[in-house]
Amino acid sequence: MNASLEKIAIFAGMLRLSPLAETGAGDSWYAVNRAEDRESMTRALAYAKGYADAARLACSYMGPSWQIANLLGVAAGTFLCMIDANDPPSKIDQVIATYVSELTELCERKRATCEPRIGDPSFRY
Repeated sequence: MNASLEKIAIFAGMLRLSPLAETGAGDSWYAVNRAEDRESMTRALAYAKGYADAARLACSYMGPSWQIANLLGVAAGTFLCMIDANDPPSKIDQVIATYVSELTELCERKRATCEPRIGDPSFRY
């Protein structure tokens, strides 16, 4: 696997860790994280994009969950294009840094706007 694919796989692995695990999309990116070659990476990114697009349709428009799903769909599409263009790892690093920053902010916004759940110590009856 070349360096560009490795960087994308590392990004996919980050979606399974806190705080980005709160995107809810870590499982769809698992195959991206485990991809061993360009063909399997392309197939896994296409699946992750489709999953994100379907998730976006199930969310209220422009809500935090919608924005997270939209960003992950755009990220998967961007990585597909970057793989086809054979972009250098340094360019992929810049794109990943931007996505991580935006996803972290969206996860924090989602956490702040979520209603408390029963069992949450801060929930009052």
